Amino acid sequence: LKDVLGVAAVALPGVVTADPQHADVEARGDLTRGMLVVDVRGTPAGPPTARVATDVSVGEVRQYIERTLKAAP
Repeated sequence: LKDVLGVAAVALPGVVTADPQHADVEARGDLTRGMLVVDVRGTPAGPPTARVATDVSVGEVRQYIERTLKAAP
């Protein structure tokens, strides 16, 4: 349901808590190539590059999905 959660995060401000993080897609690693890597060390260089969801109001998202499905033709 990651796509639905993304839509709900935009449609319902405040439903998802996101924290700024330093993240990048690993392009050369043998074990992590193509994966998103988040640097959680205390002193990464530069400003945060992503907002990573850390909490979600499951009940509100569930209600949003149910309302959306009921409204569908």
